[in-house]
Amino acid sequence: MEHFRDLVDNYGEIIYLICFGWAFIEGETFMIFGGLLASQDILHLEYLIPAAALGTTCGDFVFFLLGRRYGLRMINKSPKLQQGREKIAGWLARHDAVFILTYRFIYGLRNISAIVIGMSAISWQRYFWLNFAASWIWAITFAGAGYLFGDIFVRDGQDPIISFTIAILLLFAVVLGVRYWHRRKQLSS
Repeated sequence: MEHFRDLVDNYGEIIYLICFGWAFIEGETFMIFGGLLASQDILHLEYLIPAAALGTTCGDFVFFLLGRRYGLRMINKSPKLQQGREKIAGWLARHDAVFILTYRFIYGLRNISAIVIGMSAISWQRYFWLNFAASWIWAITFAGAGYLFGDIFVRDGQDPIISFTIAILLLFAVVLGVRYWHRRKQLSS
């Protein structure tokens, strides 16, 4: 933990710029870890959350604009993206506002969703404000989770990095297990 404290002491506010950049592309694990560091008074939630919320707002809006301008070309280059487009377009057609507010919580859909939304008839203003609200919800949720559960990872002199890594691996295994079970269930139907 002292290593991270030294990094923050040495690089100061640039850590929050890194958070902005990381959230621009993805960042759930980074945000949980940032919340953990905030629970240990190494980072500050009052800077971490806005940096991440603004980073993810900007990143998603860039992908939205790319979808608006180049979406069809981008999607046509990959059969996997084409398949994802069909699912996302269906969800979007049924519940556009709910989908925009929640897609960033579905692992692996964030960037493709913003591209597909950009390809839709949804106005950029509507997308911007829904995306802005969703970004804050996302940043508060993930940083808050790291902050609230931070003490679980830091106790009895254990290295929090090891505890955190084990927790993430366990979570990853559970997600893979649920996906596997769901896929088998679909195939048997």
